[in-house]
Amino acid sequence: MEAMKLCIFCNKIYCKMCDFQVHIIKANSHHNRSRIHDKEHIMNKCKDHDLKLLFFCETCNKAICDMCHKEGKHCSKLHSISHITESFQFKFERLNSFISKELMTKYVILHEQIKHVERLCEKVRENSMKIEKQIKEEHLRLITRLKYDSIKKEMMRVKS
Repeated sequence: MEAMKLCIFCNKIYCKMCDFQVHIIKANSHHNRSRIHDKEHIMNKCKDHDLKLLFFCETCNKAICDMCHKEGKHCSKLHSISHITESFQFKFERLNSFISKELMTKYVILHEQIKHVERLCEKVRENSMKIEKQIKEEHLRLITRLKYDSIKKEMMRVKS
């Protein structure tokens, strides 16, 4: 198993490479990090009571254990508590809905931009064909003119 580090300041667990990338920055270099071996233990246990995280305090936006829920600061009626799985499911669905709406909006905008570019490309092709036709007509006119001038010059030479 790859060595992991828990950063108390970031409140995240990092692999060796990510830890290095985040904490090489001077602003983050002072963060206290500790090596961990059991990610599941750290992620599922209350830091205060070492009990399994079963609830989520919506007020504090924090996962809490049964002891925090019954006896800690989260037992107040001012705190909105839900089961962690329900809270996770609700947040996941809300985030998924938001992302879907954002993606759909961006998709529609992108699709319209593509249509616009395709219309512009068609106009460029049409203009290109018109210009090419004009060039050919002008070329033919100039060739005809040169031939006429050449014949006229030859006739004048013969007359003299």
